Amino acid sequence: MDAVGRSDDDQDIAVYLDRHGIDGLATALEYAREYVDGTVNHRITARELDLSPLEAEIILQALEPVVRAHRTDD
Repeated sequence: MDAVGRSDDDQDIAVYLDRHGIDGLATALEYAREYVDGTVNHRITARELDLSPLEAEIILQALEPVVRAHRTDD
């Protein structure tokens, strides 16, 4: 998973991974895909993942480049 590899260089991903584990990061990545598509926002993500809105916004922004890098239709 590219997001795990980026945790060495991205402190936000590293902290999230430490707090929520690999499964939590994988779930956040699913929401990041929807975030990039415009179908969810950070508040919905926060509610669904039981995060603060700030933590949700931070991880969504950190994962956005990961999602965009793996898009074939962009």
